[in-house]
Order: sequence, then structure tokens, then C-alpha cells
Amino acid sequence: MSWMKKWLLQLFALFALAPFCFAGTPRPAVAGDVSRVPVADKAPAVQVVTKDGLMLELRRRVLIRMVGPGLAGELRVIGSVVEGLLSVADQRQLRQRFPEAFPPIGAGKIRRALVLIDPGHGGKEKGAVGVSGMLEKDLVLAISKRIHRRLLGLRDVRVVMTRETDEHVDLWDRVEMANKIKADLFISVHANAFVRPSLGGVETFFHSVDASDEEAMRVARAENAAQRREVERSVDPLSSILADMQRAETLRNSSRFAHLVQEQLVGILPFDNLGVRQADFVVLRGTRMPSVLLELGFMTNKREERILKQEKVQEEIAAAVVKSVAEFVRLMRLKNASVVEDPEGGKP
Repeated sequence: MSWMKKWLLQLFALFALAPFCFAGTPRPAVAGDVSRVPVADKAPAVQVVTKDGLMLELRRRVLIRMVGPGLAGELRVIGSVVEGLLSVADQRQLRQRFPEAFPPIGAGKIRRALVLIDPGHGGKEKGAVGVSGMLEKDLVLAISKRIHRRLLGLRDVRVVMTRETDEHVDLWDRVEMANKIKADLFISVHANAFVRPSLGGVETFFHSVDASDEEAMRVARAENAAQRREVERSVDPLSSILADMQRAETLRNSSRFAHLVQEQLVGILPFDNLGVRQADFVVLRGTRMPSVLLELGFMTNKREERILKQEKVQEEIAAAVVKSVAEFVRLMRLKNASVVEDPEGGKP
């Protein structure tokens, strides 16, 4: 290999690994960041070999796999490994190299509840446009990040986001990701819009094929608009039947959480209480865990948009959602709804 090729390879590796670097300190390998990779992402994977022989596989500059030896203490995992995003073999290898990312084997059989936060829209899907020109995709991402940060402070909760940047994530990829990582709770964060600027209020949805009313149907049509630009995923009939058998209890728990979070949001937002409703949202249709969609207010309502843009209000919204999550997890624990986890991937 010529000196020019070596130099180009080193330069590429430097830029590819930039997201995992801290200035002046050894670079951390963020295994938890695999949660930010869309499940059906078709972007090609790139392999980078470090000086000590560790092979890093990246997709869109996000670490998805690590193989090979490493220098002791050189690399660190930030966060914890999320079940379902890595193979059992990869998890075992990561456990050997980064034991701090895993709970000790045998140290408690009840795993922490896994919450998936889904900021609506993103990338080419702008969502609603506010009176001031603010985009729904930006507003809900900012609020979702605040929810994520606060949830990290709960000892018995883990949290993942479907997106952490302004990127497009297919609606069905969001559903697939929730099911693949075996999330215990799915929260999709949105803001509303309507042609009549006087309309306002906060509402929470959970799934139903038949909308609870005309307004619920209108909101679902608006939020499902991206589906018409995406390919509908085929559903295996047997899987659908088995899913239906579990759906009744899942919907009951979705309703429980929807009422919990709606009560909290109404308590801190000076908006009309539009209540808890049901509609056929794509992101709620295929999830196999309690799932809700929040409509935090109307961006086409000048007063509500102005309030939602305030950082203090966004923090209050995040605190209200987190309080609801904590109470819901407590209730599910009391109902013995906890999932037994074998960290080696076997059955309990």
C-alpha cells in the first residue's frame, strides 16, 4: 500500500470515528448508539481497523459492531446495551470487553423497563408548521430530548429514542424498532395543526382501528401522511393472529398510561383538555407494547405555539411525561407485569 493510500485510510478513519471521540481523552465506543440506527436502514456498512487491531463496523458514522482485540482501558462503552439490537454472540463479546455496560449475571432477575421515545416526523417530513414558521419536527425533537434526559435519572427505567437528530425515519421502522428491542412502553411525541387558528388543546391517543370521533380521525390522517410516501410492510397472517391475542391487554395498558399522561399534561399546560382519544395511527398500529401518541398543542394557534416554544414549558412537559412513566412502571410492577431477563439470551 502506498503512503498516499495509507494517509487517506487514516484520514477516513479519523472522520468516521469523530462522533466517538473526546478531545484530549481516549475515544469511547458507544455501544448504546446502535439504538439510533433505523432498523431497515439500507446504508452500506463501513469497516475501520484501529491501530490495535479492533475492527469497528459503522453505518452512517454510527457504531453497529465491534470485533477483535483491544488495548486494556482504551475503549469504553457509554450507556447500556439494548436487548434486540445486537446478536447474542455480539452481546457475549461485548460483555467480555465492556462488563460495565451489562448488569452482573445473576444480580437480579427483573430488568429495568425499556421506554422508547419517538419524536415525530424528521428529515424531509416537516410535520406541522407553526404561526411563526417553527416546524413540528424541531419542536418535538427538542421536547423528546428533555424527556430522554430526565428518564435517564430513573433507576428502574432505560430509554432509547427513534431519532436524536433531524433525520427521516420510516413510520414502519419506528414500529419495527419498538418490537425488536422489546420496549415496554412507546411514546410518540407530536404537535397538532388545523386550518382554523383558534382551535387549540392537548390530547393523548392510543390505538383503535375505528377512530373515537371525526377529530381523532383527522389527526390520524395528518400524522399518517408520511405512510402514503412509504412502502406498506407486509404482515404475516399467523403473526397477526398471535398479536391479536395479546392486543386486548396491551390496549388496556395503553389506555391506562394515556390517562395518566393526559392528566399530568393538563395540569401543567394552560390549554383546553381535549381528553384521551383513539385512532388508527401507523406508529401505534403494529407495536406490541403499551403505546401512546401525544399531541401537545396546536402550532397553528398563536398562543399555544408561543407557549410550547418556551424552554421552561418544554421542561415542564418533560417532567410531566417522566412522572407518568414512573407511575405507570410502578403500577405494572404491582401487576406482576415485569419481564424476566436472562442476560445470556436464554429463557428464564
